[in-house]
Amino acid sequence: METVFIKILNMSIAASWMILAVILLRSLLKRAPKALRCFLWLLVGIRLVIPFSWESVWSLIPSSDVVGNDILYSETPAIHSGIELLDQAVNPVLSGSLAPDTFHSVNPMQVAACLASMVWVFGTAVLLLYSAVSYLRLRRRLFDAVRLRDNIWQSEKAASPFVLGLFHPRIYLPYHLSEPAISHVIAHEQAHIQRHDHWIKPIAFLILTVYWFHPLVWLAYILLCRDIELACDERVIKDMDLENKKEYSEALLSCSIPRHTIAACPLAFGESGVRLRIKNVLNHKKPAFWLILAALLSCVVLSVCFLTNPPGPEPDFGENASASATAYEFQTPSGMDTVHEATGNTGQKAEPEAPEDNALLTLDESISAAILEHNKGSHQGGDFACESHVTLAEQPGERYSEEAGAAVETLQVYAMVLYMEFQYDGNSISDTGGSHIPCVLSFDLDEHGNYHLTNYWEPRDGSYYGPDIKKRFGQLPPETAAAAIAGAMDTQKYILPQIQQCYAQASDYWQMDTDAFIGQLFGTLLSSPSADASPAAYIDEHPLEVRELTYYGDDTLRYIFSEFLSGGQTGLKGHVMRYVMDGLIGNEALDLEAATGQEYFDAWKSSVQLRLEKEGMESLKEEAPKACLLLQMLGELSGELSSETFSY
Repeated sequence: METVFIKILNMSIAASWMILAVILLRSLLKRAPKALRCFLWLLVGIRLVIPFSWESVWSLIPSSDVVGNDILYSETPAIHSGIELLDQAVNPVLSGSLAPDTFHSVNPMQVAACLASMVWVFGTAVLLLYSAVSYLRLRRRLFDAVRLRDNIWQSEKAASPFVLGLFHPRIYLPYHLSEPAISHVIAHEQAHIQRHDHWIKPIAFLILTVYWFHPLVWLAYILLCRDIELACDERVIKDMDLENKKEYSEALLSCSIPRHTIAACPLAFGESGVRLRIKNVLNHKKPAFWLILAALLSCVVLSVCFLTNPPGPEPDFGENASASATAYEFQTPSGMDTVHEATGNTGQKAEPEAPEDNALLTLDESISAAILEHNKGSHQGGDFACESHVTLAEQPGERYSEEAGAAVETLQVYAMVLYMEFQYDGNSISDTGGSHIPCVLSFDLDEHGNYHLTNYWEPRDGSYYGPDIKKRFGQLPPETAAAAIAGAMDTQKYILPQIQQCYAQASDYWQMDTDAFIGQLFGTLLSSPSADASPAAYIDEHPLEVRELTYYGDDTLRYIFSEFLSGGQTGLKGHVMRYVMDGLIGNEALDLEAATGQEYFDAWKSSVQLRLEKEGMESLKEEAPKACLLLQMLGELSGELSSETFSY
């Protein structure tokens, strides 16, 4: 059994390259006849079914025997993928963990292969049983179907039209179909039978049950099912006029049903990719001769390059023919990822760390990287650059790429962007420049999910600013354009939280002691005008310090909360801290006349704890983030709550 599983494993690895090639060809030959797509998948099926192949110098498969049968008994288990870097990475691990030990009678590699084989057989059996039960249940549900004519039957249990049966296929229709739709549906299902799809799909599912462990085979099966439906649609509508195409599309739409499972049968009229099918039906044009020729040539190239195996090594009949050795090269990496720790003015602007080559950036990370790269060099004097953006709208789309020769997915992100640069003098940070402006970032999405920036739009200055925003943001759908334009024109709506985010990034970068600096700011604020002045006079006297306290955001709140939680803030400092606190917590503040800042804070803390009991943490996270910050500190102080509970 282990030998069979290893053979299946090698066949699946070899077929993986062909599946990837077919997926690429599908995207390049979108306008070619859809029947040729099905032929491409037929070639994949041949690769998966036939246990042997011919050798060819034109083969693009790195290795057809990645896992050799001798791996079960080898003293140094190894794979031979044909990719040197992969072998060097994997083989030392295999040799170190699964090599046989002379002091134990059990071979770890044989045990692992036996377990893997058992799991493979079990998975195959489960899928076969599932398919058989599904088929029998469907046949039982249709026992009361009524013959309409010939091989066409109707049943109230049929949710959508479909073909069922191998040797004597029947077409089943639901009763709710209108008369115009019936003719189109029957034509489509008859096309399935004429194309022998009622055989092709079960055979493909049978192959899937054998290779169930391989995600690319699942993807191939799903795409095959879609291409089968597209090919049948194309066959039926090839001689239709536009009016009949519209009727056919309406029939598709009326028969569309959600499908959440993958099965061998039946072939349902509206089961797969209805939106794409309608689009293809309405836009269908007879393909040009050169396109058909290119598609046929692609099939030939695919067969030559991926149905064949690479030539094996020449046999050695010399004196060392029976000897073999595998060499592994262990090298210390010449470069290591490091964490830069800044403690003062570095004299050089900090650049964002580049991700590893195989790292996949999220959309948010891609936006940040694009903003930093776009603004790099436009402002001078800062040692650290950072950004904060608020997404106002997103508009997905599609465009034709001449480079790829196919349509690519696109995404336009409409955002309000803040870019800031900072310096650090060993005690405090100061911003040295930046910009706050609405932008539109256009990305292309590749098949791996990577975002590639293609355009970075900003409005012009002066009198062009407002009109440029309205014109560019007005290209959004009407339901989102108005709100996006309003957000872009209101420069004060997002500026404070964005500045606070940038200050937090800068203070984290320099590992700044924010508590000490915020304490100094309050000390300066309380130093004048005079001892008998009102708290408001101190605030009015020091607008710059108040602004700095506001910019430090949550760091300032943590300092204030800590001071109040320590108690005794009944004097001037308590009043001033209450003023700053109210400005930072916004609509979470209490409308309360309090004799001291300490009294106000205690009342606010009690109200927060009461809200927690009544509303729960999830509600507070959305509606009162500053209250959650206090609860987090209370949890940390008491040891009863973890900080993860209050992450938001």
